[in-house]
Amino acid sequence: MKRTLLTLAVFLLASNLYANEWILVPAGTFQMGHISIAPPVHEVTLTNDFYLSKTEITNWEYLKVLQWAYDQGYLAIVNGTVQQYGRNLLPMNDGYQEIQFDTDSEEFYLRESPCSLAQDAYPDGYNPSVHPVNVSYYGAACYCDWLSEISGLIPFYMGDFTSSPTHNPYEAEGYRLSTEAEWEYAARYENGTWYYPWGSNTINCSYANYARCVTWSTAVGSYPDGASQLGFLDMSANVWEWTNDFASTYPSAPQIDPFGPTSGTQIECRGGSWNCWGQPYHTVWYRITQAASGSGCWTIGFRPAITLTQLTDTPPATYIDVPQRCYLIQNYPNPFNPGTTIEYGLNSPGHVEIVVLNIAGRTVAELFSDLQTAGYHTVQWHPEACPSGVYFVRINSEGFSDVRKINYLK
Repeated sequence: MKRTLLTLAVFLLASNLYANEWILVPAGTFQMGHISIAPPVHEVTLTNDFYLSKTEITNWEYLKVLQWAYDQGYLAIVNGTVQQYGRNLLPMNDGYQEIQFDTDSEEFYLRESPCSLAQDAYPDGYNPSVHPVNVSYYGAACYCDWLSEISGLIPFYMGDFTSSPTHNPYEAEGYRLSTEAEWEYAARYENGTWYYPWGSNTINCSYANYARCVTWSTAVGSYPDGASQLGFLDMSANVWEWTNDFASTYPSAPQIDPFGPTSGTQIECRGGSWNCWGQPYHTVWYRITQAASGSGCWTIGFRPAITLTQLTDTPPATYIDVPQRCYLIQNYPNPFNPGTTIEYGLNSPGHVEIVVLNIAGRTVAELFSDLQTAGYHTVQWHPEACPSGVYFVRINSEGFSDVRKINYLK
């Protein structure tokens, strides 16, 4: 088997899109399943090294690529839901979703979830950009395709969500979801008898956000004590994770590079979530099935994978670190106290001015005024001397201007 080296330049994309890292999982053989919870135990051999994201994809990581896909004309907004190929990717009208869409500016933005669970978990507000995104299986798979196209790699799914010898995830050139076997192998690597990614110590709130330790998701990577042998974080709890595989029962015979049934409507998910009670849910072998359409997907995220042997020695071109157009995203948190973050994108370098205006149109704060490179940027505002009320953030840069209304509560 020819093995190509993964150069650092190939993963320049990761530094632009990810708050986390990629971790190499070497090929190998392990015992998959559990004698009573996920029977039968059977031998699985994975013949390819692969890379897997260290944590789940965050809202901000997803939003940047989602905006790119929308600007390409790939997406439709139908009844408050993002769609591609006629599939629901991301519901924005379910009362939970942190990614929203502004129809006037045609831009996606972040908000704190208005649901009572999130508000109770974070009464002083929270930063949704670093929390795991919640999407349908199709939303996870399409993200992998967008990431592949941005990276100059051949997308794997392209509307075909089946798996077969002629549409084999292990042979994909681009990014994809991990198979169920790959996910379990990464979680229990070289420690086949461990209950959890970190070992056999009983799960508690120092290892993972489970059983409503926090009544909402936490920022990815918040539980370093729960790291796996290879260094993966959040493989137990926080949010469930989509795999590539349709639901099935396990075979008893040894398997080589298994990928489940050819098609179906239910997908195998792994890892447990903050909203699950009970020890088995968060073990390395526990599996549940969820509708691919994403009904109830407000506790399901994902982490992409890519087969190492499919990467070429010549790194693909990437340009997602520079947005295709300028924009100003709604601040978060909003309303806020004591401070808020304002994110914006520049498609070319130039002089940037960002100010805060009161309701009378007078400038109360100058947040930035200088030359700035193209790319994604943030500024913060902590209005300690200002009264509560409505304010407006305005950006001007090389012919681009935009305004967002923000709410300060003391």
